[in-house]
Amino acid sequence: MYTETNNACRILEDPIKVYLDAGLYGRIADDAGSFKITMDDGRPNRNRYINLIVSNYLGQYRAQMDRRFEENLEIIKEECRKETGRVQERAARRLAFKEINRGSESGAHSDRSVAIIIDRDNRPLVGEAINVSFKYEGVSVFLRSLIQSFMSLPVYRREQIIFADRLRIINEAIRMKESVKYKNRETGKCHVFSPAVVGYSMHEYYNYVVGQYVNAYHTIAPVRLATMDCVCRSENSAVFTSDFPMLMKRMLKNGIQFAIQEDRLFRVTLTKEGYDTFTRRYMEQPAPVKKEFRDDGSVVITFDCSWFHLNAYFTPFNGQIIDIE
Repeated sequence: MYTETNNACRILEDPIKVYLDAGLYGRIADDAGSFKITMDDGRPNRNRYINLIVSNYLGQYRAQMDRRFEENLEIIKEECRKETGRVQERAARRLAFKEINRGSESGAHSDRSVAIIIDRDNRPLVGEAINVSFKYEGVSVFLRSLIQSFMSLPVYRREQIIFADRLRIINEAIRMKESVKYKNRETGKCHVFSPAVVGYSMHEYYNYVVGQYVNAYHTIAPVRLATMDCVCRSENSAVFTSDFPMLMKRMLKNGIQFAIQEDRLFRVTLTKEGYDTFTRRYMEQPAPVKKEFRDDGSVVITFDCSWFHLNAYFTPFNGQIIDIE
């Protein structure tokens, strides 16, 4: 096994051409850009993103494959008793491979290619996986299958897996009630931040760390996980203002991506047409606290969200808002 893995690692020293359908090819680029995995000129770094998939998702993918293999092998041994053990195992693995990728595009229908350079640290992982769980599949087919499986996950799960290392540090800091240090990938500035909870937005799908900056203002903020680079625990206690639990609770109810800085309610009076629009427009809708239906058909809705959230949501309601107070 050692020799086989080493041979596989030597093969992986050269770029591997992987064929993808156009949709998947574009989604990889979209993900890399959205997750801030880019080259110096700002273009999405597909190769780096795929290597992160390999290093962070390979274990989960192999577990799925091995579980399917064991289930199929048990059935095949019962139904195909005359076949040798090697034939039974091969059939079980090929069947597991097809089951786990059912519905995905085949190589025959793939019209885009990407030359993947496997990072040196990932080569032993890939080589061992191929020799044990994917011995009957080529390297290119294996990598395409791995990518397809990963990209079938929800966006927030893909982000959590890609940034598993920083997520683990943040969750450990939350458990130990400590602050963290990080560098913002977009601004380059370094911050000390007291994390309280990690969650994902209902419609925007991304992951946010909610907490307060450790500075003179103790600003409450949701920080996008993908923007937090060079994360480490500061080993200093997390610091929260007395109103933070209440404000955070409101953020979790209205949308974790919208910061709430003050204890204030807003009343929005809508025309009948405006209320009809409100009932249909669910994207980033703030949670109403109370509704008052008037005889003239207008509706007064009370919200406990932020002004930014309220303004962002109601901006398209042209001519359908009577008053905001």
